[in-house]
Order: sequence, then C-alpha cells, then structure tokens
Amino acid sequence: MKKITSVFLLLGCLLPTQAQNVPPCTFEIVDAETFSTQWTVIDNNQAVSPNTWAYSEDGAWYEQDMSNDADDWIVSPAVTLDAGKTYNISAYVKHDGYFIDQQKIELKVGHEASVEGLTTQLFSDESF
Repeated sequence: MKKITSVFLLLGCLLPTQAQNVPPCTFEIVDAETFSTQWTVIDNNQAVSPNTWAYSEDGAWYEQDMSNDADDWIVSPAVTLDAGKTYNISAYVKHDGYFIDQQKIELKVGHEASVEGLTTQLFSDESF
C-alpha cells in the first residue's frame, strides 16, 4: 500500500502581544531572506524524512517523500486581531502532482508559532 504524504500548512498565527501586522495584510514569500526571517518551518518528522519546507522562486516548496508520511508545517508571520471582529483569511496553495497523488493540508490559527499553539482549524482537506 502506498503511503500518502501529509503536508500541513499553518497560516495566520495570531500573537496579539508580539505581532506588529494588523489587517488588512498580505504575506508573500518573495525571496530567500523573507522566507528564512519571517516564516517558521517546523519539521516534526526529521528523524523519518529529511524533506521539509524550503524556499523556491514560486514561494515555499515541499518535496514529497514517497516512502514516508510528512509532518511538516510552515507558519506565517503573526497578525494582531481585535476580539469580536470577523476576518477573512485566505491562502494560495498549489499541488504539482498526479491526480491520484493526494495530500492532506490544514489551515490553522492560534497564539504561538508551534504545532501545539495553533489550535483552531479553519480548513482541512485530506484529498488535496
């Protein structure tokens, strides 16, 4: 049985005490420096697979490991939000693969740039 690589994406980490970004705001990965200084990469399965998020000219890139499941996360810069307001959060994600090659992707928010700290799931697709 073929293992499906699971790719997790976390955007919009909400850190009210630390963030200087306030809506409306957009986060783009325009160069390697922006990627390495503003985005947080978490490789939760480094002992199993060396693959993780990396910079590419198109933004962030994840090279699939066909033998192992992934547990890799990319976290955007923090955003300061006001309680009681409604916000729209969007993300652009592209899967360059075969139609039978499905991935899992999640969009979460929370109060810290860690897997445990991003507790509210906004979107999940197990057949992306």
